[in-house]
Amino acid sequence: MTDYPENSLQGIALAEEVLSEWFVPSATIRRGSVVWAHLPTVSVLDEPYTMEALEHGDPEDHSKAAYAIARHRTEDPDTQARSVAAMPPRPDEAHCVYRARYRPALVLAGPGRAPDESLQAGGASWQHAQSLIVAPYYGVGRAGFPGGWDPRLIDAVQACEFPQYMWESLPFADEDTPCSILRFDHLLPLGARGPSIQNSEWALSDEALDLVDMWLGWFLSGEQTPEADGTLDLLRGILLDELDSGS
Repeated sequence: MTDYPENSLQGIALAEEVLSEWFVPSATIRRGSVVWAHLPTVSVLDEPYTMEALEHGDPEDHSKAAYAIARHRTEDPDTQARSVAAMPPRPDEAHCVYRARYRPALVLAGPGRAPDESLQAGGASWQHAQSLIVAPYYGVGRAGFPGGWDPRLIDAVQACEFPQYMWESLPFADEDTPCSILRFDHLLPLGARGPSIQNSEWALSDEALDLVDMWLGWFLSGEQTPEADGTLDLLRGILLDELDSGS
C-alpha cells in the first residue's frame, strides 16, 4: 500500500480504513483516470490573443497563411475578417492563441453514449464529438518561488478551507513535485479520442472516486456536508484536528 501525506484526504482515508487503495493501475481511460494533456492557463484565457490575417493568401493553397498575433477584443468579433484558405473565418468565431502546459488531470465525467449515426447525419462534427470533463492538477513543488504557490495558501488548502482545491499526492509524484492541488473550478472538456490526451495508466479506486465525488459535490453545491453518509465530513474533521494539533 502506498504511503500518502498525513495532511491529506488520502492519508486520513487510508488510516481510518475507509479504503485500501487510493490509486490503482488502469490500462484504459475511464471516469477516475489520471490523464496527461496540454491544458490552458486560465488566467491567460481571461485575456487571450487572437490571430489576425495579414493578407487574403492564395485561395488554392491550404497549407500556409500569414497571421499577426494581437490581443483578442471581445467587442470586435471581425478581427480576422480576411478570408484565408488555410484557416477560413466563420461567423462569430475567432482563432485564439493562449498558453498551455502539459500537466496531469483527473477525468470526472466520461463521454456518455454517442448518438446513433442516423442522428449525426448532416450535422457538424462538434455537435456529436465525444469529450471528457477533466479537472487539472497543479504541482506544488515550487512553493515559495516566483510564480509558485504561496505557502500560506497551501496551508489553507491542506486545512480544507476551499472546496475548489483538493490536496493530493499522485502515484508518479517525485522529490521535485511531491504533492499536487486538484482544482475543481478549472473543469474543462477534452476530446475523448485522438492525440489530445495520454493515459497515465493510473486511476482512482472506486472508493477513492466516491470520496472525490463527494468533494466535487461540496464545491458544486456550496454545502459543507452534501454527502448522504457523512463520510467526507468525518474525514475532513479528523484532518482538521490533525492539522490543528500540528500547528
